[in-house]
Amino acid sequence: MADRIQIETPTLTFEALADGPEDGELVLCLHGFPDVANSWDALLPKLAAAGYRAVAPWMRGYHPTPPAADGDYRMVRLGQDAIDLTEALGRSKAVLVGYDWGATAIYTAVAQRPDLFDRIVISAIPHARAMNKRPLLLLKAWHFAYFQLPWAARSVRKNNFALLDRLFRQWSPNWDCPEAEIAPVKEALSHPESLDAALGYYRALKKWFGQRKVLGGRTDAACLLFAGTADLVPPSVFQDSAQYFNGGCEVVELEGPGHFLHREAPDAYGDKVVAWLAATAQAQ
Repeated sequence: MADRIQIETPTLTFEALADGPEDGELVLCLHGFPDVANSWDALLPKLAAAGYRAVAPWMRGYHPTPPAADGDYRMVRLGQDAIDLTEALGRSKAVLVGYDWGATAIYTAVAQRPDLFDRIVISAIPHARAMNKRPLLLLKAWHFAYFQLPWAARSVRKNNFALLDRLFRQWSPNWDCPEAEIAPVKEALSHPESLDAALGYYRALKKWFGQRKVLGGRTDAACLLFAGTADLVPPSVFQDSAQYFNGGCEVVELEGPGHFLHREAPDAYGDKVVAWLAATAQAQ
């Protein structure tokens, strides 16, 4: 059973779930949108059983982690949070696991501090260079533009966050997601400051050009890259991404799951993560 802990960083106090021996190798699990730390409820005990110290924070602004006092939700800042969390936990190395915005945080964290992170596990977000070759895929991401609108927060809250239910169905069409899976997300975003923060991640995309250095380059870390065959981004983009990882990249396609593949196929996903970590540890 995971414990609730607080992690004090230079900019925020993060609330987090933690499981496994405190002296185990740190695996920091970063969630995306629309989700919270509970996204990793199936993975944390698998990592703990394998001897890892698994920690899953509520990302900045997602209740109960407070919003950023300076309103900074840029991709670079999310990467710095991963760095700050690792150092606050007293580690000189960590494995990063993430999807969606958590995956974006990983890309930017590794670009800023490759010495801290030499192994990463990413789901649902291919390498930026591979995406740049297929700009038309962005047309599927209508929510990027929608969340810029001044009434977006009111729209998201409407009818018990019906828009979130729609996104779950659209992004993972083969998953009959139970309400119990979405309830913690709705509870977190029912706090107005948290919803503003979650949308702030998208609104910060307007500052993209100031962040291109940390997303446009090759990635030094070894990567385990997951693609769901029913996701909006086809597996071919993930296969193309492999060439941009200097440390090597293994691409795993899960047949049937979509964007939330780590929750749709938790055993297949978690078992592969644990096996890959063991194999790459031996290769270090």
